[in-house]
Amino acid sequence: MLYNYSMNSKKAFTPLEAKRPADCRKNKCRSIKARAESNALNAPRKLLTGFTLIEFLIYIGIFAVSAGLITGILITILKINQKESASVEVTSQLNFVIQTINRLVKESSAIIVNNNGNVHNDTPGPNQPYLVLRMKDSSGGVTDRDPITIWNDGANGITIEEGMNFNTRINRLTSNRVIVDQFNFTKNSQYPGHDTVSLNVQLSYNTQNPGSQFTKSIQSAISRVSAATFDSDLIPGGPPYNWNIGQTGSPWKKIIVDNGGSASPSYTFDDNLGTGLFSPGTNVLGFVTNSNERMTINANGNIGIGIDNPTAKLHISGGDAAITTQGNGLVLKATDGANCYRLRVDNTGALSTTLITCP
Repeated sequence: MLYNYSMNSKKAFTPLEAKRPADCRKNKCRSIKARAESNALNAPRKLLTGFTLIEFLIYIGIFAVSAGLITGILITILKINQKESASVEVTSQLNFVIQTINRLVKESSAIIVNNNGNVHNDTPGPNQPYLVLRMKDSSGGVTDRDPITIWNDGANGITIEEGMNFNTRINRLTSNRVIVDQFNFTKNSQYPGHDTVSLNVQLSYNTQNPGSQFTKSIQSAISRVSAATFDSDLIPGGPPYNWNIGQTGSPWKKIIVDNGGSASPSYTFDDNLGTGLFSPGTNVLGFVTNSNERMTINANGNIGIGIDNPTAKLHISGGDAAITTQGNGLVLKATDGANCYRLRVDNTGALSTTLITCP
């Protein structure tokens, strides 16, 4: 330790104080740290600012409102998009069903509606679940469409079946993206116009999301455009087989059939197909039994029995003409007058004539 002696007092100094200037030792100066702080205080000040609590809360509120609005807009756009997708799907499938049925009805030869799809059962009542269309191509080929049956097959949707037996083909007109709420037919006959069928169909989008639910229905009437054409057997419904062709007061004008032949006459009878009428030639009518021609009426009006080319008004061949009722005979007209006589024969074989009124 160093000692500093003066005239008035004496004081001891530490080594660090011994190194300071005299004025520092007398506390008339400030340390380097103090001078730095003084310089900092005297230097130009920079303005330091921040968010107050109110401003912070306002900013958070604005952000929350903006986020809510944007979220609402996005949700609305999503709902509109879902609704539009459902509308497009339902409308597309509904149009396809209507166009398909419209085309097939116009191509059909006959319209049948009923509750079981039977091709021989036509039910005139309203709202029948099955539509049966008879088509021209019914010869039994693998591509034949007759008959065409259309109905709602529940979970499988609207179904179409073409052909019969081994040629049956089944397709779906709607997919599982829609639900068939209603699907029925009503047949309307408006003579002399062609039959029409009224279609009532309603489809809904298949979803559990309330925002995507969409339903659309259509009621339409479709008419055939051509007369009925058949290329297969026309069979009445039954038994009992008690259906008529035409009726009293509403007869058919003509029945035009093939010429036929003695083995298969054009007009024949149930269980007696070898009996009937046919036309063996132009303006010639033939009568058949047991598939053999028995009598012919030719274009001149000659009647031949046992002969197919009679040369007299009554030409008999291959047998006798018998009159077995007593008192009757053969009526002849005089060659030189207007009188008529009945020619008879008695029990002895003697011929006699009796004057009668000419028939």
